[in-house]
Amino acid sequence: MSEGRFLIHSDRFLDSAVYQPGRPITVIGEIDGYKIMPIDTIMYRYPLLDEKFIQLWRPSPSPRFFFGIGMSGRV
Repeated sequence: MSEGRFLIHSDRFLDSAVYQPGRPITVIGEIDGYKIMPIDTIMYRYPLLDEKFIQLWRPSPSPRFFFGIGMSGRV
């Protein structure tokens, strides 16, 4: 999982109204170079992903959290 920035190259139309910021996606692809573009006042090197598979997930209706208790040790 990446929290960083990257660019996806796709042969199909990816509508920005559907693929909105914060919407979870899974992308499988191959790195196909880099593209340097500005972010505010710095130049950022974006990895270019040649998309092989993309899955857009439904937004979660409520916050998700998990709670668990575990033990570990030798017997």
